[in-house]
Amino acid sequence: MKWVVLILAVLFVTILLQRLRIELEYVKEDETNHLILNFSTLFGLLHYKKKIELKVKPDKLAVGIKEKSGASAQGPTDKDNFSFKRIMQKIDDMKKLLQLTRSLKQIVTDFLHQVTIHELQFVSDIGDEDVVKAAKNTGYFWGVIGSLMALIQTLFKLCCVPELVVNPIFHRNTFTIRFRCIFDFKVGHLIWAGLKFIFSWKGKKKFFFIPVFSKSTMSP
Repeated sequence: MKWVVLILAVLFVTILLQRLRIELEYVKEDETNHLILNFSTLFGLLHYKKKIELKVKPDKLAVGIKEKSGASAQGPTDKDNFSFKRIMQKIDDMKKLLQLTRSLKQIVTDFLHQVTIHELQFVSDIGDEDVVKAAKNTGYFWGVIGSLMALIQTLFKLCCVPELVVNPIFHRNTFTIRFRCIFDFKVGHLIWAGLKFIFSWKGKKKFFFIPVFSKSTMSP
């Protein structure tokens, strides 16, 4: 029995110290828009690859708004809106929600500091029939990339020289992106972040709903 416990303990510690390697590749061209994810761990013995085709239909982006009729459209009564006890309760809930949000932000930030980026490549072609417009769009895009790189260097461990290329294409409308990133982190860091998230979330989930919905608005 002791040997079984010892073997399980060694196996558990080994898993915690293993690094999960993720290869992310995104390609957007005129007729291609897909994302490839490749996960591997245990020195490559365990790996999983997934290709996701990304398709966005313009008609799916529309958001319909239905008008309420009858008594349900009137909303809560004045008594519900101006109840001093309800207002104080909502203020207290918002304070707890703000505290929870800060806690979760710190958990995510601490975890991202443990993520190591080994390869970062970004190549884009931006073209327009108007030469001036193509040059302006290229400049704007460089500005966005610069802001993102500053954020990446702040949050992650960058152990490579990023390859960043933005090519202006004149007299032709085009927009392509080829992005590739390889990063890894210890499985133990992910598990620890998950545990801290659960402990922070436990018993506080209701605070996401109380400030927005009330019994009067949720009742049919």
